[in-house]
Amino acid sequence: MKQKRDTKHQFFVRKPDKLALISVGSAVGLTVVYDGQEQYMEHPMTGEGGIDTSPDEGGLDGLGLSYLAPGMPQESFAISYIEALVSSDPLPKLYPETASLTYDGTEKIDGVECHKLKITLSVKGGWTLFVDTSDTPLIRKIEPDTSDVPANMPKMKVDLSIVFKDWKLNPEIPDDQFQIPPKDKAGNGASRG
Repeated sequence: MKQKRDTKHQFFVRKPDKLALISVGSAVGLTVVYDGQEQYMEHPMTGEGGIDTSPDEGGLDGLGLSYLAPGMPQESFAISYIEALVSSDPLPKLYPETASLTYDGTEKIDGVECHKLKITLSVKGGWTLFVDTSDTPLIRKIEPDTSDVPANMPKMKVDLSIVFKDWKLNPEIPDDQFQIPPKDKAGNGASRG
């Protein structure tokens, strides 16, 4: 049996302290909004969600987004990369336990010529990063090695790629893009524990 699940998100960041990852047209996609004070999360597939009124200190660096998708390996991978991308120091988050980095030539992603970098971790797994070859080296695609996920379902194979499209650098983003839903609609509060 083969199942395919596509999720599409719009991703907005206003540094130093605003983020919106909005699920678009998907019943399973994760939505996260951080307005600089509160963090809202909604995950329709698990039924989890709500507002965290005490996110970690440090703006986008202190959000600790990895806790948002427990038991959901695809979302956990995506969230960990997004967390690294908005960090003021992304390298330690992107390369926490890198054993090797290999340049694997170029490849076109959605018509854009990209450098292909293979990263192997000292623990298990790794990922492939596709970066635009132009003067603006934007990340175009990330392919995590999911060969060991999920461990509790050995006959299941997960192929995952995170594709970044429609980059807009330094646009004006309206404040309402980072608005937390009213508490009566947002649930009882997200928990990090």
